[in-house]
This record gives sequence, structure tokens and C-alpha cells, in this order.
Amino acid sequence: MVFSLKTSGRKFRLKSRILTITQAFAAAVVIGTLLLMLPVSKSGEGSAEPLTALFTATSAVCVTGLTVVDTATYWTFFGRCVILLLIQTGGLGVMMIGALVALAVGRRITVGQRLLISTSLNLDDISGIIRLAKRILAGTAFFEGMGALVLTLRFANEYGLAKAAERGIFLSVSAFCNAGFDNLGKGGAFASVIPYKSDPAVLLTLSALVITGGIGFYVWNDLAEMSKGHKRTLSLHTKIVLCTTAVLLAVGTVGFFFFESDGVMAGESFMQRLLQSFFQAVTVRTAGFDHVGQGELASTSKALSVLLMLIGGSPGSTAGGIKTTTAAVLAMAAINALRGKKSWRLTEGLYLRRPFMMPIVFLFWQVWRLLQERLPWRRWKELRLGMLFLKQYRPSPLWG
Repeated sequence: MVFSLKTSGRKFRLKSRILTITQAFAAAVVIGTLLLMLPVSKSGEGSAEPLTALFTATSAVCVTGLTVVDTATYWTFFGRCVILLLIQTGGLGVMMIGALVALAVGRRITVGQRLLISTSLNLDDISGIIRLAKRILAGTAFFEGMGALVLTLRFANEYGLAKAAERGIFLSVSAFCNAGFDNLGKGGAFASVIPYKSDPAVLLTLSALVITGGIGFYVWNDLAEMSKGHKRTLSLHTKIVLCTTAVLLAVGTVGFFFFESDGVMAGESFMQRLLQSFFQAVTVRTAGFDHVGQGELASTSKALSVLLMLIGGSPGSTAGGIKTTTAAVLAMAAINALRGKKSWRLTEGLYLRRPFMMPIVFLFWQVWRLLQERLPWRRWKELRLGMLFLKQYRPSPLWG
């Protein structure tokens, strides 16, 4: 009975913390909506429609990057600053922003606040949580600052120093938080970074920021501990994240290069096609910057984009999706199913059974079929995979 009461108490406290975090995010959306509805936030006369302000604020806090109005032309400098703060709040988390304010004014972080921060970061305990929070805040400031500096220097001759700094800071924060908002205002409404589709300084800087923000804060901490000699090897989580991220980037780059060399990238040089393919593989997962016109992509490229968007970034990061670790587990489950294994051990006492692995294999097979449309050896490969699938999953007593 004592154990039951303790367990119930822990569950109640966890639900209470989750509710607090949810309320904090809702408050951020409401405050952002009210600020964007002010006349000072909208260009021209009048103020923004409530629905437009609400949608923009929600998209910024949730770092989705969806917009119904052009950010550069519809909103004033004040409005874009509000959106920037909402993106930063959503990327780091409301609790992390609260910790930053508390640390800045010299206030002590209470145990309850530490629990809120650990819950927002999906951690099980609070040991070392303040040290981790400081590293996250310092790392965020460093990476966003470096990105802003590079982009400002790139835009300085084109826009002037003041406007270049505004665009550099906004794009850097948006890319690091995997938000996809832009304030360039070049090439027409909703043009995103299309005018810079062959600019390596812009695309590679944004790519570096998106990848850094998308691998997750846990990976940062693990790499920092190892660089200081506190650890000899990386954790299994970090290894899976880094390997899966590298594989997704490589597969995405090669796939888009092959599918779009005669499509939206026709006429470009080899290096330009390689650059654009790499950026597409990076940004399509969660960032959402557009540099080639997504509506003009081939059906196979759209299928690959959907798969990458579904996977997204890594746990504890600024990115969304089912996460790279989940994708890695599903991929390994599919591989083991194709090898004929009836179960596969994930961790001690946790196994994936063959009936669960079958739909995973089927999903991967269907995605592979979509990606084979433009491959010359499509039919042979499809037949081979289909026969292998039927061979491994022929009716047996296991399903009964």
C-alpha cells in the first residue's frame, strides 16, 4: 500500500509538472498573440487579424515555421522581434527561458523549478540539471552568435550593416531552433531563401545551425564531458543520434541529387546541385527553409521529403518528428525481421516481437517502392524485396 501511494504521488507530481509546462506554453502563445495584434506590430494601417496573430504566434512557439503572411513585409521590426522571441522561447522551452532569467538576476533555482526544467528536457532526475542548463544556454548563445555573425557579414554589402544584422540574427535563431521563419524579403512574398539557393555561405551556415540544434542537448553535454576528459566513450544515445543523423543526411543528399538533377536543379553545375541537395536533406527534416520551390519537386523527392520530415530531429533538441533514435530502432527491427529473427532485444527485459516488426518492414518496403520510381533497376529490386518479404512472412503458427 505504501508503494502504491508513493507511485501515485510521483505520477501526480509528474502530471502537475506537465500541466505547468503546458500552461506556460499556452501563456507564451497568448502573450505573443496579443503583442502581434498591436498596431505597432503590423506594417501599414490597422492591426493584424486575431486569427493571423494567433496562428503566427502558435507557429513560432511550436517552431513549425508555417505562415499565412509574409514575415518580412507584413510585420514591422517590432512584430519581427516578437516572433523572434517566441521562436527562441519555443526552441529552448519556457522553463529554460525562466531559468535563464533567474540565473541572470542571481535568484536561486528551487527544487520545484529544477523538476520543471528536468521534465521539460525529458530527464528522469535533477542531478546536474543546473550545470546542464547553463551549458545549453551558453551553447545556444555561442552557436546562434556565430551564425548571426557569418550571415551579417554575408548580407552587409547587400542590405547595409543594420539591416544585415537584423536578418542575420533572425535567420540564425530561426535556423538553430529549426523554425523555418525568414525575414529576408527578397524575391517576392514567401520566397524564403530561394534567392540564395546557390550561395554556399548562406546555405552551409543555415545547415550547420539546423544540424546543431537538431542533434539535441544531451549530445552536446556528452560531447562536452568527453572533450574535458570526464568520459572515455560516448553514450549509446549519442552514438545512435550521430550515426543516424549522418545516414539521413547522406541518403537524403544522394536521393535529392539523383531525383532532381533533371528536375528543379536542371542546368546547375555539379557543385551547386550537390549543395542544394545537401541543404534540402538538412532543412526538410524539421527546419522548413525553401530554396528550390517545394511544389516543383518530383513525386519521388516529395516521398523522400515526407520520410525525412516524419523522422525529424533527435530527442531533447529544438526539432520535431518521431526522432532519430526511434527511426534507428525501427530500422534495426526491420533488419532483424528480414534476417528471420522472431524477436529482438532492445534493452534488458524489453524485446520487440516478430508480429510487431512486420508492419515496420511493410512500411519500409512501401517507402522503398516509392523511391524506386526513377531507378532503372526498379523492377528487379522490387521483385527481390517482395519475394524476400513473402518468404520471411509466410503464414506460420507464430501468428495464431
